[in-house]
Amino acid sequence: MKGVFSHDDISSLVEHGRIKALDTFLFDHINNASLDITVGFEMYEVEAVVKPRHQKERVRDLLQLMGAQVHDANEPLLAGKSYLAKASIDVNFPPGIYGYANAKSTTGRLFLQSRLLVDYIAGFDTVDLRQQGLTAEVWLVLEPLVFNIKVSTQERYSQLRIFDADTRFSNGDLLELLTHHDVLYRRSRHDDNFHKPYAQGDLNLFTHDGSVIMTLFAHGTAPIGYKAVDAPLLQQPLDVSKREKSPVGYFAPLYAEQRIPGDDHSWGVWLEANEYYLLATNELVNVPEDLSLVLKELDSRHGDTTVHFAGFADPGFFGTITLEVRSPRRVFLRHKSPIVTGVFERMRSITAPYDGNYQSQVDAKLPKQFAPFPSSAR
Repeated sequence: MKGVFSHDDISSLVEHGRIKALDTFLFDHINNASLDITVGFEMYEVEAVVKPRHQKERVRDLLQLMGAQVHDANEPLLAGKSYLAKASIDVNFPPGIYGYANAKSTTGRLFLQSRLLVDYIAGFDTVDLRQQGLTAEVWLVLEPLVFNIKVSTQERYSQLRIFDADTRFSNGDLLELLTHHDVLYRRSRHDDNFHKPYAQGDLNLFTHDGSVIMTLFAHGTAPIGYKAVDAPLLQQPLDVSKREKSPVGYFAPLYAEQRIPGDDHSWGVWLEANEYYLLATNELVNVPEDLSLVLKELDSRHGDTTVHFAGFADPGFFGTITLEVRSPRRVFLRHKSPIVTGVFERMRSITAPYDGNYQSQVDAKLPKQFAPFPSSAR
């Protein structure tokens, strides 16, 4: 069967030199449906990120054009600056094999934009010359948007999914799936974790193009998410290798508002222009073990917000989706308004179920570097 490469498939690519493991690569970077990518020991601060224009340009040959200056990896990456780091892998893909990348969940929640830049490819997060194959160096573009960040080779910043066929679901595929699996669940209004599945057609969550729509949770008196505190001059740089850091001074709890007293349909949340937020979906997604779920931003017909670092949910994932959101203008987002879409893709084989940091999450969750906020409600 063709589709998304599993752990064993990716391991085979490494063993046969189709993925070249460099100094900072570890075999535990190989996940059920993706390959984690960390930084190497070569790093630059750049004045501008320049992509290759054609299939003869290498990233390394563009360093002068980027205004690259060597950056000491022991020094933090500064918010608002751009950095280019050699990745922990290179690729030697034969014809027919290709890949796409996105930031890791934790990277996104830190508002650290991480994108792949690859020789001969004129786009970010793309490892795709499937017609002729691709032998290339792989780089990471790292751009802190809010916090100063101290990176570490112990952490992973992007994840690469590898394919030998496009197996994204059509509407017919989705309808067939829904006859056998419950893929979206209602969030319980209580603390009993008794989440009930949606039926096809409920709340118009299932579209006609093979994707599912997830909506925003913005209801009640408990915090519904977090706002990033944009004050890098007052903050210690975030060391991504550390844990249990106090979130105070980096994040602030975010609360919903009931605009019309007594009207349950008037709940929502205010987002200020150009601020960064962590929000959660109202629905829990249940990904079967032979599929993964690609997350996509909504198009402009559905709203003004920008959901950053849209990625994917692993086979076996169950929980809400935490989203990194920024709006270009002040906006009131209503409870249960569309916030993100997802498209299922077939795996080449069934994998072990996901068992990561964010499994079974319900509320918006801070990055794993932070301790939880004390419980608080209005």
